[in-house]
Amino acid sequence: CVYKIYGKKGVDFLLVLLVAIIPFVFLAVIGLVWFIPKFGVNLETHQIHLSKITAAKAENHLIRSMTILHGVSAFIDTCKDKSNYQRILSSQIETSKSLKAIYVIGPDGKVEAVSVKNANKDQEKDLKGLDLSGNSTFQKAKNRKEPIWSDTFLSVIGGGLSVALAVPGEKNIIMGEIDLGLLTEYLKQISVTKDQMIMVLDKRGQV
Repeated sequence: CVYKIYGKKGVDFLLVLLVAIIPFVFLAVIGLVWFIPKFGVNLETHQIHLSKITAAKAENHLIRSMTILHGVSAFIDTCKDKSNYQRILSSQIETSKSLKAIYVIGPDGKVEAVSVKNANKDQEKDLKGLDLSGNSTFQKAKNRKEPIWSDTFLSVIGGGLSVALAVPGEKNIIMGEIDLGLLTEYLKQISVTKDQMIMVLDKRGQV
């Protein structure tokens, strides 16, 4: 039909066109069969690697604060004079970039001493004597005799998302409020592109 309509020149043109197109079609098929699956595997490997790095960074961020709170608990246990509680808290909170507040809570749930980041004395005065006996994190730490993490919450101290850790001592519970803002900044830094979103979830699946 092509020969009848276009003649010999038309047939020759179509043959040349086919010869030129076939290599591109072949390469396209190779790309679909080989390169696209390989790209998917590389992307998955990258995401797994990124997740492990992010998880390790998040855990280190929390563990550093936990270490300080365990140290505070040990100091408080050996301190016989309650008037020294404030000095101990103030010196320890300044060594941490992530702790926003440290509380010494008595067995009755009353705050016996508190230190707030940047030495906000008025806020410290308001928080001292606060009754936290109904706080679930405090209750669990007291009953289980083990460190207890809270769920994330919106902090009343400077705003932003925080998480609390309660560390039981021999007599008191030491509770620290840990700022998650630094972790958020880190996630922004490791984002490869501006449109990439990295999320850290707590045990209940909350961001």
